Amino acid sequence: MNTKEINDLYSLKTIKEFDKEDKLLIIKIRNENVLKNNNDIYETVKNWWKIGKKREEVKQVAAVINGVVKEVYKVKDTWKKHDTINRYGFEGEKIDSKYINKIIPQKYRKVGSANPIQYTF
Repeated sequence: MNTKEINDLYSLKTIKEFDKEDKLLIIKIRNENVLKNNNDIYETVKNWWKIGKKREEVKQVAAVINGVVKEVYKVKDTWKKHDTINRYGFEGEKIDSKYINKIIPQKYRKVGSANPIQYTF
């Protein structure tokens, strides 16, 4: 992180809890991967994830970088399965959300957690 990113991070508010009715899925992505996708967060977050059947209940997806919600998408229709691997992706529409530019709650930021997928409901 550079100085601006650190200053921005410390001025952000932390989300106390996600509303269960939002049926929000957190997908943690790395800034390096966003850069590889021409700074397009949506292109980075929409495909291909190893995710269980609970995915069908998801209404919104939050793209999270370094613990901060960068964008939120409303999931359109159902998740699509990759042709050759057991992974799924979604089509979404970027929405305004009260979670954008806020830090996710501590329980979703546990050190050592390797899974980028976390359900908030």
